[in-house]
Parts: sequence; structure tokens; C-alpha cells
Amino acid sequence: MYNNECVFDCPKGTIKTDFTCEKCKPFCDECIDSTVKCTSCKNGYFLLNNQCVASCPDKMFPSGSECIQCKEPCSSCSS
Repeated sequence: MYNNECVFDCPKGTIKTDFTCEKCKPFCDECIDSTVKCTSCKNGYFLLNNQCVASCPDKMFPSGSECIQCKEPCSSCSS
């Protein structure tokens, strides 16, 4: 069920839970297994541990749409 209509597949940005389509967590473009387990993020956000964040934390850098760990011993990096 999506927008009070029966649907075979849930649209992008939602996930099937029991008999309904529920929206993924804010900033998630797509999710899997639950509404809080993101697999991709909306523009301007980066995927980090299945969550969408506005910026990557220390010792990480944005690469495409994901946060990537810097190589040791670097505390900051850009690639």
C-alpha cells in the first residue's frame, strides 16, 4: 500500500514493511531491510555506515557519494 493505493513494488525512497511502503529515513535516497538502513543518499549527503551525513567526520573524506577512511597515519586527507 502506497498513498492509499495497492502497489506491487514500493517506489524509490520507500521500503516494503508488512503490507505498506514506508519512507526511508530523511536524506536517504534508497534503503534496505529497514527505513533507517540507507544504501544511497540524496544529493549533498554522503553514505557512512548505512547513514546519510552532510559531511564526513575526521580521518575520512568524501569520495563520490561515500565517506572513505584516510590511510594511516593521516589525520586528514582528500583522496
